[in-house]
This record gives sequence, C-alpha cells and structure tokens, in this order.
Amino acid sequence: YGDGLARGLAEFGVQAGDAVASLLSPDAPEQHCIELAAAVSGVVSCRVDAALGARGVRDALNEAEARVVVHDGSDEQLELLREAVPGFGGYASRTARAFFSPAVPSLKCFVSTALDMQPASHNYQHLLALDARPLELPPLADDAKPESLKDRWEQRKKAAQRDDDDRRPAAP
Repeated sequence: YGDGLARGLAEFGVQAGDAVASLLSPDAPEQHCIELAAAVSGVVSCRVDAALGARGVRDALNEAEARVVVHDGSDEQLELLREAVPGFGGYASRTARAFFSPAVPSLKCFVSTALDMQPASHNYQHLLALDARPLELPPLADDAKPESLKDRWEQRKKAAQRDDDDRRPAAP
C-alpha cells in the first residue's frame, strides 16, 4: 500500500522533501501506509494532533509547509479543517485547479480516508489503486548495495575476531 500511496501523492505533485500532514490516529492503518509511502518516496510524514484546535492545526501545517492533509472524513475533522484552512469548504477537489488558501499557502490538496466521497477531498482508496505500476526508486549508493554491505559485514567480523584473539591470554 505504501507504493500506491506514494504514487498517488506524486500524481498531486508531492516530491521528496515535501510534507504530508495527517490528522489520523497514530494507530490508524492508513497512518502506517503514510509512513511507508514516506519511507519509499522521501516525503516527510508529519502527524498533527486535532486536539490542537483550528489555530494550532493551521500553525502546524504552516510550520511543516504541508502540501497535503490526510483526514478521516469525520464531521469533527471536516469542521476543524473549515476553521483551520479558510477556503477548504468551498474547494471542489474534482476540478483541475489546485487548492490555495493564503492562510496555509503551501497546501495543495486534501485526502480523505472515509469510504464515501468527501467534499473538497480526494479519496484515499483511489490513490492506492495506482499501485499497479512498479515504483521507480533512485539507485542505491555504491556503499549501500547488498554486495558492499556483505563485504563490510565480513570485514567487521574479521576485525572482531582479531580483537578477540588479541585479548586472549597467551598459551603457556
């Protein structure tokens, strides 16, 4: 699921280093998928506690320079977003136009994990459907390739063995 979500976020122009904010519970399955997507794509996952209230959420989104907000689609979170991000309630996610609010200028779109479609939000399950193509990851650095990791492991093992041998008392 992490690959599909990473691909879906990339479709919204989210790139490595961009922040994806989440109002989800830390133990929500979708939150774990966000973490996996962040790991494979290089985006920054930042969880924002809804208990901060509208001003606190707006400040956190600005501090993180969040490009996307993932929410659970509950009435409480929708109301919180309407208060925190002016323009959220009037935004139609199905248009080609990107979202913009001067209150949170970095924010480009919203994603709802609710099963039904939410106004002003893209559907999380639709993002996961993009998992059909293989995700293209940047090439590994030479020192991170499996064969070089194995070589380093062997070198460390030999060095540890030499250290053990040096510490043993000489035979009489």
